[in-house]
Amino acid sequence: MSYTKAELIVLPIALITMILITVLLYYFLKDKPKKIQDIPFQIITILLIVGEIIKQILEFSKSDGYDFWAIPLHFCSTYFFWFALAEFSKDSFKTTMENVAFVASVYLVVGFYAMPKGIIGSACENIFENYSTFHTFFFHHLVILYFILGVAFKRYNPKKQYVKSWIICFSAYFILATTCAHLLNTNYFNLLESSIPLMESFRLWAGQIPYTLIMAFVTIAGGAIFILISWNVSNKKLETVKE
Repeated sequence: MSYTKAELIVLPIALITMILITVLLYYFLKDKPKKIQDIPFQIITILLIVGEIIKQILEFSKSDGYDFWAIPLHFCSTYFFWFALAEFSKDSFKTTMENVAFVASVYLVVGFYAMPKGIIGSACENIFENYSTFHTFFFHHLVILYFILGVAFKRYNPKKQYVKSWIICFSAYFILATTCAHLLNTNYFNLLESSIPLMESFRLWAGQIPYTLIMAFVTIAGGAIFILISWNVSNKKLETVKE
């Protein structure tokens, strides 16, 4: 885990800013109905969608043609989709997707602060240089803000049945992303080759199919295990309170 000088300056400032925003929103909204508390999450989702639409418009208008890399099939690029399902659906499906979206955001937070350069490249060094770096920086920080707000407003209420929903959602993602990665010869989510030396060595040794299956299994199983562990911890806390 190594940070550049720019990351050491920019990322703490961004994190503190997001925490302050969360504190203010929680102060004003903590006693409001859930529909009102949902508004910040909906605004974040809309900003992600609008940002993606602008990115696609700019990509299509490039003189050298559309780059398949811009298709939102990277793991991080799918957040606007999961968040939209969580924020603009209804009833039990909405509740389920709120929890799925929260678990997905945990992945980004862990990966982002473990290896920011692997997630956003050199965006911290040149945030406002062009729309691409601007979008990269703010897109990922909006997802992190979504996570922090989710913690503050206790959005995550793990249940055993959410494991099935998680598996369905991200199995569908891997099937689509893997298919498109091979058809378009574009390395979405490191599915063609890995930027992690250990994983790339495994791919070269074991072959593409075992590598892809391991990538999918680790990602999907990780989320499922997180849900089960947090569900178990939550149940134990409830039992302690009852006693």
